[in-house]
Amino acid sequence: MGWETEEVTNSKEMLLATLSMGGVGLGSLISGMILKNGRIKIIMICNIVSIIATFMSIWLNWTLMLIGRFIFSFVAGIAVAAAPKIIEETVPPHLIDRGFGQSSNAIICFGLFLSMVVGIAAPTEPRDLGTSDFWKIFYLIQVPFLVISLVLMIFYHKYDSLQHHVKRGEKDVAMIILGRVYPQEEISVREAIYS
Repeated sequence: MGWETEEVTNSKEMLLATLSMGGVGLGSLISGMILKNGRIKIIMICNIVSIIATFMSIWLNWTLMLIGRFIFSFVAGIAVAAAPKIIEETVPPHLIDRGFGQSSNAIICFGLFLSMVVGIAAPTEPRDLGTSDFWKIFYLIQVPFLVISLVLMIFYHKYDSLQHHVKRGEKDVAMIILGRVYPQEEISVREAIYS
């Protein structure tokens, strides 16, 4: 990227990492206020913004990279807070052990694992690091997952949390969500809740 000295390079790397952590922290802190507008809608917006910010991050323009990483981290902070909130408001405590409770953490761990596996193929020679575009793979690796998530939210998981719909008096939508959470043999239990 045309950085002259190792000291300047280290400073810029530290700034990029610090801005990313700051974005996650800020996004997590204000997510409560933002999520009042509906969790699924906000997560869909976060996915779209994440895709745009990812492509901003791979341009060889230092300012654009910083802005892109901060925006991506900010919306990631919101999404990390939103996913457990949706699970908490939808899945009853006795069903959490069926994989719902661990799903957010499992996906985050899978992302870290995938980055480490891809890192095995990264160039290790200093002369190759300066000329290779391999680093872009680390930024772009999340795009297919963001697109898949977006498509699933548009066509399959298009409803907000159960509690959100119950508070709004949307019984039909709440029953659809209950049908996805409870096993079929518990239909009478679901119907008893809203009768």
